[in-house]
Amino acid sequence: MVSLIGPVLLYTAVIYLMARYLPQTQVKDGGIVFVIAVVIALLNVGLSFGMRYTIEDLMTFFTITFFVRMILTVVALILLARLFNGFSLRGFWSAVLIGFAVTITGTIYDSLRQHDYPTGDENRPYFQEGDGRSNSSQSSQ
Repeated sequence: MVSLIGPVLLYTAVIYLMARYLPQTQVKDGGIVFVIAVVIALLNVGLSFGMRYTIEDLMTFFTITFFVRMILTVVALILLARLFNGFSLRGFWSAVLIGFAVTITGTIYDSLRQHDYPTGDENRPYFQEGDGRSNSSQSSQ
């Protein structure tokens, strides 16, 4: 199961701070920003899950995922700003700037989560033979 708590809180903070300091953006309630962050996090999880198994080249995967995630985030921000009265964007470029900040933050968060501590799964790269690291359940020869 994918944990959405971290990305949702991170996206909420980024969107709220960007919206507070950009003159073209208004936020009346933090709860609306939280709902927007939940929608964007769900879209990003679906995107990541769908693209993970279709592209094998790491550089191509990162580039395509980054730009698709950014486009999806910008479109979601524009549509959600029209749906909610407490969140408004005046201009396309403010949506692009917030979308870029959310995408960068999400990409950094995802890359940090991928390099988390080992869990004991021998299929992960942490436990390849000959790398000098082994888990405690493997016997040393």
